[in-house]
Amino acid sequence: MEICLSAIDRGRLRAVSLFVGMMRRLIHEALIHSTGRRQYGRSISESQLVQQHLADCQADHDAASARLAQAVRATGSGREMSRIAATAKLFASEAVDRVADRVLQIWGGSGSMRDSAPARFLADARLMRIYEGTSEIMRLTIAREMLTGAGTGSL
Repeated sequence: MEICLSAIDRGRLRAVSLFVGMMRRLIHEALIHSTGRRQYGRSISESQLVQQHLADCQADHDAASARLAQAVRATGSGREMSRIAATAKLFASEAVDRVADRVLQIWGGSGSMRDSAPARFLADARLMRIYEGTSEIMRLTIAREMLTGAGTGSL
């Protein structure tokens, strides 16, 4: 059973690395589009709202990358590793969904076209919240570990 749970945790970390890569690509697409798209005689990247979307995307990417790095550094297995993997997967899968949505906002109407990068990634991001365990299952895994460790001071 321990071997199976360890394999699940490693699968979740592989998923997190996929999510981090997706976010990096989405940010790249947003930067290219926002610096190249002109509206009212200026680049849309000069808009504060676009800059806020870009900054939020970067913050989500950096936080997910940090969670991944923490999980990779964690040693051993067991409940603590399951919690670390679950929190990383929960955060990253929901972060990639937020990033994809913000990038679609930056692209505007052209981003909703079926062949556009934001539309493809938004569809993929939604599926990623299910891959390697739904967000709801991740929350249960995290809460169970919290409750198990509550009396031991290991939080």
